[in-house]
Order: sequence, then C-alpha cells, then structure tokens
Amino acid sequence: MKDQRLQSLLIKLRNNPIFKMSLGSKELFHSNFLEFLWDIDNNKFIEMINQLLPEEKRITIKGGLDYYFDREKENFDICLHHTEKRVLKNGKIGKQDVGVYDLIIENKVKSIPRQDQLEEYVKNADGKGNTVFLLLSLATDFPCKKDIGYKWVVANYIELKKAIKDIYKNHKTNNGLYLEDYCKFIEIMHNLQEHMICGFDNQVFYNQPELEEYKQLRIHDLYIKLRGSMFIIRVKEKLEENTNANIHILPFNVEDKKGGKTIKRSFKYDDIRPYCKKNSGIHIFLDCTIQQGNGMIAAFVYKHRDICDYIYEVVIQGDQYRHGINSHNDSDVTLLNGNSSEQEKDDAKKLKNLWRKVNNENSDYFRIIHNTSPTNPEVFNKYVPEYVYKYVNLKDEKVEELIDSFVADIIDNVLPKLK
Repeated sequence: MKDQRLQSLLIKLRNNPIFKMSLGSKELFHSNFLEFLWDIDNNKFIEMINQLLPEEKRITIKGGLDYYFDREKENFDICLHHTEKRVLKNGKIGKQDVGVYDLIIENKVKSIPRQDQLEEYVKNADGKGNTVFLLLSLATDFPCKKDIGYKWVVANYIELKKAIKDIYKNHKTNNGLYLEDYCKFIEIMHNLQEHMICGFDNQVFYNQPELEEYKQLRIHDLYIKLRGSMFIIRVKEKLEENTNANIHILPFNVEDKKGGKTIKRSFKYDDIRPYCKKNSGIHIFLDCTIQQGNGMIAAFVYKHRDICDYIYEVVIQGDQYRHGINSHNDSDVTLLNGNSSEQEKDDAKKLKNLWRKVNNENSDYFRIIHNTSPTNPEVFNKYVPEYVYKYVNLKDEKVEELIDSFVADIIDNVLPKLK
C-alpha cells in the first residue's frame, strides 16, 4: 500500500507552479527569489532577514550609504554589501565599494551543508566588516550542524515562510500571488523532507519504490542525501560512545604549505594515508555522497603502519553492502587471488578472515554473506588493482539494523586489527 501522506505531498508539489519553475536550478532559484524580495522593498527584506536572526546579529541599513544585492559574488550564494564615501584616486570625494560584507546567505535545498565549504566562506569574508552569516537549509539536521561554529546562524525554510508571511502580509500588489505560491512551495518541501526522515530508524533502508516516486519529480538526490546524512549522524554518535578513535566527517579542510603560504583545501580520500602519518592513532573517516547515480555511505578506517598498510572500508552503495580492503599498492592484494610463498599464504589467510561471518539466524546484527566466485569461493571482487571487496545485496533491512551492523563491523572486526 502506498503511503497516503507521501502521495498527498507529491500531488501538491506537482500542482505548484513555483516548484515547476525551480527545477532548472533548485538552489539558484531560491537565491533569485530572495533577490526578487529585495527588489520589491529593501527595508522589508531586511525586516524579514532580521526575523531569522538573533537580536545581537540583526542588520541595520544606514542612511547615506548605497547597498547592493549580489548573486554568486566570490562564490557566495547571496552577498549584501555597501559603498562608503571615500577620497578617490582623483582626489575627489566619491562613493566606493570597500568590500564590506553586511550579510552572506548560503542556500542549501537539494544538498547538505558542508563544514569545509562554510569555513571557507567565513575565511574569505572575515575581516571585511561585521558580516552576518545566514545558512538557509532545507535539512533540519545534518552532520556538521554542531561543528560549523558560532559564525553561522542556521534557519530552515519553514522559518523563512513564516518570516515572509509576517513581513509581507500587507503587500497589496500582484506580487502577493507569487509570494503566496512560493510560501506554499517551501512549506511542502519542508514537510516532504520531514517525511523522508520521519521514523528513520524503523524505515526500510533501501526502498526502491519510494526512490522511484522521488525520481519522477527529480528530487531523488535530496532523498538520497538526507537519508545518507542521517545515517552518518547515527553512526558517528555510536562510534563516539563506544570507541576512542578519531572520527571525521568528510569533507573537511586541511592545510598545505605552498610557496611559503598556507592554503586550505578540502580533504580527499587520497589524503588519508599522509594525514594519518602526521596524526597518530586510529582514524575513522565517514562520508555520504552520490556516486554513479547511487547514494554511497562509507567508513574508511585507517592507522599508519609500516606493514599491513591497509585502509579497511565498510560501504553501502545503492543496494550493495560491502567490505573492502584498499592496499597501498597492488602487490599486497594480489595475495588474495593466488599466492606463492608460505608467508604470502599466511598473510592472505589473515585478509580473507578479516570480516566476521554470523551464522546465528537470531543474531541482532545483519548477516554478511559474501558474494563469491562460483569456481573459487576464496576470490574477492576487484575494482582496481589495489582495492578488493565482497558484498551482499540489501533487501528489506531496517535502518536501525543496518546501522548496528555497520558500527559492529568497524568495532568488532577492524579496530582490533589496528591496535
């Protein structure tokens, strides 16, 4: 039976003209609509924004200054800045843009806020006035919410809807129709994202029929990212409670020294080994993204060692639950698929016994039954020469069950091998 609430929300979305107009570029559309509100009435726009901000961060437009609303300036979704009277190069007094940012707004509708990106925006704008940073996020919870610092004020779209209704309630022009439809649209989207994660732990994780419903409306990427981020939040909480490992949410910023300068860039998978060589201990890198059209949730577990220099991986991609080993070079993993010396055979045996096999039908954990070659059950699947894995296809496993298995695979199987 189809979910009646979901069907009701999808019908409302299909019938909303503003939603149809937004499909070309979901986040750019919302930024453009906010610019439309600024153009209608600058003062009302500031009143609306101030309703989303704590009192100490509220914005005041000063008389005698010219304010500008820019889109995609220095990669900021929205930037409000102003000119000041200065002595110009010709010696005359004139108005000059001094690069002071009064307000920066980052929109996140179809994607999940990223800590590395938000930190970079603060760095680029810091020191250029008392900038107010506002994150408008459709997702009401996301992995980096506690870590983005005091700089960002986080508001969701139902709060934006209320602010628009309150400030523009007496707006009597034809624009009122657009405002009404826009408010209905963002309310539907807010309710839809709540439905996607409501009772998340008890939902079937891989729900292909529901995914197809969202694909028809071209919002399946939001569905995948929201559920992936919720999964990662739960995994991180459990790992923090039960391990002493260093836990990271990808991507985050790392520093490089180049030409005597320190630059920040986003951490990548290839950084795991050099990063852990500089930072001792066991590290768990958690990631949720979309690869090849499928959602991917991954834990990369690593500790720098001179021998057995493996990154152990637990990955869910699409309907596959995988165990993988990434070697520093392909000579190590060839031990899995044909051995010569006794030492190599012994090493290969250790690798083949990496993952637990649960034979108890009543086990609390999801049972991993490795996909194997019909001619040789010892052979692993190979993606690239240095990466081998085994997997099982997901069916109707619940989210909570899968999270428990994901965490147990890390704690029970991988961490003891890195001590």
